[in-house]
Amino acid sequence: MKNKIIPIIIIVFLLFFTSLSIGEEQEISNIIKPDSSIELITPTPVPTPEPTPTPIPKRVTIATNRKPVMKEGAMVTLTSTLEGFEDCEEIRYQWQRDRGNGFEDMPGAISSTYSFPATKESLSWGWRLIVYYR
Repeated sequence: MKNKIIPIIIIVFLLFFTSLSIGEEQEISNIIKPDSSIELITPTPVPTPEPTPTPIPKRVTIATNRKPVMKEGAMVTLTSTLEGFEDCEEIRYQWQRDRGNGFEDMPGAISSTYSFPATKESLSWGWRLIVYYR
């Protein structure tokens, strides 16, 4: 009885792999079969654009030596630091103060630093720096 089962399994096994093998060959030959209607075109290379440099943001930082307690008449100094202005041809400064009714230019205050004497009024003012560049 065991001898009859083994040959049947072998036959089924061989038939399965034979049909699988034939199917693969037929499928492969269809894929690689030459086709005379195919036209070969050489692609034109697309130039890759030069990357545009990321602009460095321009930043103005103002530091001061003003302290919470100062003697009247002591000099208060405002100092600016510029970042990102390396490619500028010309840089001009204008310090401004706000005494409560909007900013106004300080006459002659046109450098990167500005000093003024500490008074009750001057310590209560708002200060800013306008930087002109090209």
